[in-house]
Amino acid sequence: MSPPSDSNRFAQAWDEFLLALRRSQARGLPGEELTLAQYYLLAPLLKARAVPITQLAIGAGISAPTASKVIDGLEREGMVSRQRSADDRRAVLVAITPQGTATFKRRARQLAHRRRLIYERLAPEEREPSERLLRHLAQVIGEL
Repeated sequence: MSPPSDSNRFAQAWDEFLLALRRSQARGLPGEELTLAQYYLLAPLLKARAVPITQLAIGAGISAPTASKVIDGLEREGMVSRQRSADDRRAVLVAITPQGTATFKRRARQLAHRRRLIYERLAPEEREPSERLLRHLAQVIGEL
């Protein structure tokens, strides 16, 4: 049996990485109040007064109907409020509530802690090349 090609080894490493990431997300963190999907939908609301659902969906990389379902749950939990746009009655604007802001900030601290743990597990000589690789992969994926 011949050894796997470079592209096959890359594909296998890619799949292992994504699976580890998904498993980590599925396990969650103790006291975790927001999923990553909810977190990335809320992030733009910290800087803007109210944002159309379609814009939130694009920013989070999900469909508008999916974003709407996630927003439904966040609204039930008191994290966001919805209102019709004064400029376009078809557009629904979403705003973050004080409770949503506090929850988002707690989740941001949890994620920062988790990233720091990952960083600390890398050998010092792996850290800078890992950062470059992650940025390059993000760029390549964004261009596909």
